[in-house]
Amino acid sequence: MKVLLLFEPCPDGQGIETATVGSEGVVGAMSGFRVRRGFTRAVVQAPLVASRISIVQFHAALQKSETLRNLIASYNEVLLAQVQQTAACNALHAVESRLARWLLQTRDRIDTDVLPLTQEFLSQMLGVRRTTVTLVARQLEQAGLIQTRRGRIVVVDRKGLEDVACECYAIVRDQTSATLNLFQIVSGIEQTGGRRFEKMISGEARLATKIDR
Repeated sequence: MKVLLLFEPCPDGQGIETATVGSEGVVGAMSGFRVRRGFTRAVVQAPLVASRISIVQFHAALQKSETLRNLIASYNEVLLAQVQQTAACNALHAVESRLARWLLQTRDRIDTDVLPLTQEFLSQMLGVRRTTVTLVARQLEQAGLIQTRRGRIVVVDRKGLEDVACECYAIVRDQTSATLNLFQIVSGIEQTGGRRFEKMISGEARLATKIDR
């Protein structure tokens, strides 16, 4: 999986991004514990290939695997922390810092400097007017941090972009890394250079459902 966004829509048609999910995570994992109503829309940000499992199979896997249950609980903590940090960021930080944070989070997840993002899409995710995104993107471009192209943005100076981004970027990144590493240590799972939640969840689910197949 590359990048999915959790987007909170409003009745008037507006909305804002609340979290970003890449190969380090999953979407809808808590539904494996019991039937839940979804309140957030998941939006595909970049072309991706993702694994999926039915709720019935996932629930069965959770019942059989304590490791999988602990893994999902750990990731839910990571996701909740990101949602809370994003809420604070959206309310308190300037658009320039938020845009830089958003570009860095996307860059981390798709592992390329060429980001398939339009300014219209960014305006929706940041909850601001498109003209505002255009102005801020131009400022970042003039500073030599990015290049804007039709339908994409190219990260030119990552370090400079990190300097512009608010502290929320580093906070979310470090929380995710620390939680993942702690889970691996406690569970005795071999750390293979940043093995990701998606791979661990898929592996544990396959193991727990192997008998049923």
